[in-house]
Amino acid sequence: MTKTWLVGGAIVSMSLFAASACTNVQNYLDPAGPRFSGHFSRGIPENDGIFKAVSYNIEHSEDLAGAIAELSTVVELQGTDLLMLQEMDEVGVDSIARIVGFNYVYYPANIHSTNNRNFGNAILTPYEIVDDGKVLLPHEDIKREQRRIAVYATIDVDGTFIRAYSVHTENLWMSPNHRFQQADSLVKSIPKGLTHVIVGGDFNTADPLTLAATGKLFSDNGFVWNTREVGSTVTIGPVGVISDFIFSRGFRQLGAGRIEEATASDHLPVWTDLEFNMER
Repeated sequence: MTKTWLVGGAIVSMSLFAASACTNVQNYLDPAGPRFSGHFSRGIPENDGIFKAVSYNIEHSEDLAGAIAELSTVVELQGTDLLMLQEMDEVGVDSIARIVGFNYVYYPANIHSTNNRNFGNAILTPYEIVDDGKVLLPHEDIKREQRRIAVYATIDVDGTFIRAYSVHTENLWMSPNHRFQQADSLVKSIPKGLTHVIVGGDFNTADPLTLAATGKLFSDNGFVWNTREVGSTVTIGPVGVISDFIFSRGFRQLGAGRIEEATASDHLPVWTDLEFNMER
């Protein structure tokens, strides 16, 4: 049996017979953990009212040296205030945080069958993290019965509290409708009363309809799609697709982009510069 999806105008098919032979992952269904954290900030940066957010899916935490080099040297990534990572294990997150000088919180979603290591999302920042947690997203994929999550953290920036989310929805082993429901579940979990919110991550929006629906979902809930114009962030076969996003609420966008020269992952990191009123 074969499952077929439209990806960026191209047809992609996957054999479902192969899925039945795959080893299931061990999912972490406890909302409280496992949880990993570290405190390596070299001091609270002087805030000038501009807040730089970056999202990066570092493929299975494999090329850590390359990712650290990019985070340390690429001009557009300097002065990062918020780093949202996906496909990470605890060793990779801790290594990046120590070298870059960030505090972090990390929750794995599962033990991945590809490498038998933890697989999840992290939030890193030079600011104090005052609260954090994990959001379990609905549905399992058809290949490994794998669950996905979002990780959130509340960051204290000179007395203004920013709620950040690092999210990774399922890939093409899940139907577009179920992937959209994962994004919808995340949005519904965000408290309406939060004034400053940033959501970043890999939404696996490989088909145009899911891409448009995801953008509309956040827009309908008061978010700006900050990285809308940056272009494709990952290649599936011959097709470049937009898979990585940053959305925000309570900010004014000053700029955004992708790091086209990045080579540490199959995804490109995306960034945005945001301005907010510290008196709000």
